[in-house]
This record gives sequence, structure tokens and C-alpha cells, in this order.
Amino acid sequence: MMWQQIVSHDGPLLIRFALIASALVAALVLPLAQRFNPLYWLSELAARMATKVCRAGRSNRQQQIAGVLATLLLLIPFWLIVLFLLELAAYPHFFEFAVLYCCMRDLHARAEFQQVRRALLVSDKATARTLLSRWTSRDTDILSEAGIAKTAIELAVTSAAYGSIAAILFFWLGGVTLVLAAIMLKTLEQCWSPSNPQYRQFSALLTHVNHWLFWLPVQACRLTLAIQGGPAALTQLFNLGKFGLVQRGYLQICQLAAMILSIELGGARKYHGVRIAVDKVGPNKLPTGTDIERALSLANTSRWCWLGFSLIIPALWVLLRLR
Repeated sequence: MMWQQIVSHDGPLLIRFALIASALVAALVLPLAQRFNPLYWLSELAARMATKVCRAGRSNRQQQIAGVLATLLLLIPFWLIVLFLLELAAYPHFFEFAVLYCCMRDLHARAEFQQVRRALLVSDKATARTLLSRWTSRDTDILSEAGIAKTAIELAVTSAAYGSIAAILFFWLGGVTLVLAAIMLKTLEQCWSPSNPQYRQFSALLTHVNHWLFWLPVQACRLTLAIQGGPAALTQLFNLGKFGLVQRGYLQICQLAAMILSIELGGARKYHGVRIAVDKVGPNKLPTGTDIERALSLANTSRWCWLGFSLIIPALWVLLRLR
């Protein structure tokens, strides 16, 4: 009788937790190949659209307007189509699960980062560069072994904040519709990277929106990384560098990860052959392929921490009702 009351009164709350937990486990156990993920198709459309509307000869104002219109054109129709399907579906929870599963791109990328690690262990830099190029818009064909490891580690620890951790937090705050909108916006920003001079003005407004939209997931990721690093990392948490807005959240996460792993992250990168200066963080020790697994472990622990924390919400609610 007690469990029947719990299910009848708190069933929707328990279903929400079951959805986010099952999507996370499914993405971890059965990662989706990138070419089958609808978000990859969105990034491909975004890249093709940018070649049409992002013109170097235009003024900054014109590029910014073009970027806003391109964002709206790619975001609104597909977002509304998914909402329409959710409203009409006979089994909406299945579609919610599918959306959450696709939005956890960091877990789908995890398998390929492990392949990068294995490729570096046998000095197969060509394969490692090809694998990395699928997950970043920066040039990878010129990366050294240390550069490959550094890029993979940075993506491993930061993508959790913009993928699974964001999905968990946004799902509790606004449901699957908020998750989808936020991850779509981040996918567009990653395609039109503001660090790339070609898109600096084109994605300027999108970058500012995502900076504040993902403020909470970034802080959550920083907190769980600092907890794993012990007292020194917790102290560092309140003394992170004051980086520029474009790279602030990214480099602050990298700074904590670099301290915990005792390696150097950050540094210059290239976009279409153009060198861009980026701050270095952490001690002066270049990473190797073996450090990638440690970074993946850090990110994975952060995900499970926030999944466990999200369990507290329905658990406390159910306990309060039983009293």
C-alpha cells in the first residue's frame, strides 16, 4: 500500500529521475556514433550556412546580425518540431529519453577519446588526429603527441559541463525542452567557435548567451573537480584566473583539471592555419597519452556525483510525504 501511494502521488518525479539516469547509463554503455546523432547533422548544417552568410568583408555589425539570424533559423524550427512530437506522441517518455540520450554528446565522445589514448600508446598520431578532428573545430593535423593529449584532456574535462552535467541540471530546472534548446545553442557555438577569428563577430551574441546559460553547469563541474582534487583544489576553486569571456568557463575548468593531474593545459592553437594565443594553465609538464584516462575518470566521477545529487530531490520529497 505504501509503495502504491508513492507511485500514485510521486510517480512523475520518479519517472523524471529514471529518465535522466537511464539516458546517462545508455550513453555510457552504448555510445552513439557521431554521424548518427542529430546534433551532428545540426553542426553540419551550421557549418554550411556559415560559408554562405559569414563574409569576412562585412562590418562587425553585419556579421553579428547574420550570426543572430543564422542561430534563430537553425534553432527555432528544429526545436519546435521536437516539441510538437513530444506533445503528440503516444509515449512521450520514449522521445524524452531519446533527446536526453542524444544531448549527452560528451559520453558518446568518451569512447573516441579512449581510442585516441590507445593510438598515442602505439605512436599512431595520424589516427589520433583524425579522431580528435571530429570533436573540435581547431586544426588537429599539425598537433604533436603532447598537443594531441592536451586537446583530448581539455575536451574530456570540459565537455562534461556542456553535455551530461548540463543535461542533468537543465532537465530538473526546465525539462527536456530546456535541455534541447541549451545543447543546440552550445552545438552551434562549438561549430562557430568564437576563438576562431573567422567567427569572432558572427557568434559574439551566441557566446554571451551561452556564457550565462551554462554558468550553473560550469560551476557544478568546477565544484566536483575541486572536491576530487582535495583541499588544495578546493582552495584553488576560489582563486581561478580571470580569463576573457570567450574562454573563461573553459579555461577555469582546465585550470582545476591541470592542477589535479599535475600537467599543463591550454596554450596556443590554430584555426585554418591562423595561430591564436590562449593562456596556459597548470604546472610546466606536458601531458601524455596515459593522462587521458585519468582525465576521463575525473569527468566520469563528476557526472555520477551530479546524478547522485539529483537523486536527492525525489528521495527527500518521497521521505517527506511518508512522514
